[in-house]
Amino acid sequence: MVDIIILATWHIIDPIKKERRELSPQVDGEEDDLEIIPILEYCSCSHMTIWIGTVYAFKGLLLVVGCFLAWETRHVTMPALNDSKYIGMSVYNIVIMCISGAAISVLISHKVDASFRAEADRVKERSEGRGEESKGLHGQETSNEFRRTVKMEC
Repeated sequence: MVDIIILATWHIIDPIKKERRELSPQVDGEEDDLEIIPILEYCSCSHMTIWIGTVYAFKGLLLVVGCFLAWETRHVTMPALNDSKYIGMSVYNIVIMCISGAAISVLISHKVDASFRAEADRVKERSEGRGEESKGLHGQETSNEFRRTVKMEC
């Protein structure tokens, strides 16, 4: 319910808009007369860091409360209720994945090839499960074919 309130407020006060940024032209190595101009399209709003920070702060608060409850119930004698080890392991996994995901997202946010590859891998993992790392979306080898404009709808 709190997520709905935060996201609805965000949408009403500061709606997300699609922005477009042309990056520096690149000359294709195979053909000298071909110039590729990568275009980065992304969704943004005026106060994106504040809204993202609000969502992260709320989720972080939930993790802290979960850790506190796990700590307080760590000495419960009934085995069915003593899940503090599993809760601690889950919180650890969530924190590690969030930190690594955020770091990767920041590092590749303005690199068209890497951003497209990361998004394609995420889509592939969701639809097919974990596949071969060296293959692209439809089994083709990963190469310069990822130099395309990604169309997004906000």
